[in-house]
Amino acid sequence: MNPHRIYSWIDDERAVSYWILLLGTPLLLALAASLVTQVAIPDPAFYEYVQEYLHTGHIAEVAIPLEYAWLIGLSIQVLGQHGMEILQTTMYVLTVVSVWKLARRIEVGSRYALLAGLMTAVYPQLPASVVKLWDVDFSVFVMVVLLLCTVLIVQMGPRIPLVSGTGIVFGCGMAERPNMLLLLPLLVYAIFASHARWRWKVIVLICAGAISAGTLIAVNTLAHGSFFLPGNGPYNFAQGHNEFTVEALLQNQSSEQSVSLFMKADGLSYQGEDIIANPKFQEFEPQLQRYFIHHGLEYIRNHPINEVKITAVKLYIFLSPYRRLHRGLSLWTIPVYAMATVIPVWLVLLVQKSRRGFDLYDRIFIATAVLYVLPFILTASDPRYQFPLDIVLLPHIVWLIEDHLAVSTQEAHASVLHTAEKVHLGQQKPGCA
Repeated sequence: MNPHRIYSWIDDERAVSYWILLLGTPLLLALAASLVTQVAIPDPAFYEYVQEYLHTGHIAEVAIPLEYAWLIGLSIQVLGQHGMEILQTTMYVLTVVSVWKLARRIEVGSRYALLAGLMTAVYPQLPASVVKLWDVDFSVFVMVVLLLCTVLIVQMGPRIPLVSGTGIVFGCGMAERPNMLLLLPLLVYAIFASHARWRWKVIVLICAGAISAGTLIAVNTLAHGSFFLPGNGPYNFAQGHNEFTVEALLQNQSSEQSVSLFMKADGLSYQGEDIIANPKFQEFEPQLQRYFIHHGLEYIRNHPINEVKITAVKLYIFLSPYRRLHRGLSLWTIPVYAMATVIPVWLVLLVQKSRRGFDLYDRIFIATAVLYVLPFILTASDPRYQFPLDIVLLPHIVWLIEDHLAVSTQEAHASVLHTAEKVHLGQQKPGCA
């Protein structure tokens, strides 16, 4: 086959083959995942919440966010027994398209934008999550769309429809991941970086905040039956700041077990491995929250040197391969370790780009990464939290690669021209003499 014809397929967005490749890849992988593997339930609590919603129309839990379980229950009600797979396949495909669109919006070429979309499609956890009852696909989708909206606001200005949609996405993100609140400065920057009048920017920002809050209230009310805010924040804070945090992280890639250890060390006990899953949690929630906050703050105040070590271990765990899925070395661990290279590759490319200086898009992606990672450093770290950041960074990675290749080509051409000019001048000198 003529290679020039192949390049025309992947360069021309108007070609049907271009979209068959972009959309067909995730659809085929999602279909393969549905046919080859059975539904997996990494966290049994999600299954219990979905069943509770299907039977009662609401979820009584108040300790953790419920949006994902509510969406899965709703999809099963509307679409039938395969509602979960249909919903998560839809989010998977839309994530691939959103990554492609984000790449195009930051001026990535058509070929490299397609590469970003295909890299997203083959990112192992996304097709695997189609038949997995956990919130990875949803968290990734919300993160990518939120960053796309941020870039669009910077480029197009704070238009009401765009800002309203961004507010809805932001509210949905906070309903499932409350730590997404730390991404608020990114949206504020996007609005105020536009060329609109200052008064209009303030009005739009207030509207976006109101829409985000309204979305959060609506989602939590629909899921729970009445408005609530998840009560697991102090718990997550305490598990990230105690004398057993490092040991638990290094052994299990999670610090949850440290909670039972420091509570027992304090003379407290409970039934069950996870305090959040304990039926008595709701009964004693206010006291437990105060206890968790007090314990975490006291540990930080009394062990500042250990806190430095804990922070370093949290960052190490965040960047590590998600070994809890596949322990040891096997064929299945290859993609697990491959996923863990996304952020290091991005950092290497970023250091290389820093020599020429960062532009607006570089700063947006850097700010997104820092604001996203920060809450996991302040509370509880886990390798699976890196998945949304991996996908968000893929458009920037291909942009950095394309930019580096363009600069290298320019420098090579300049070097060739300079050499040719020197040769030409050298040939002229004898004649001039």
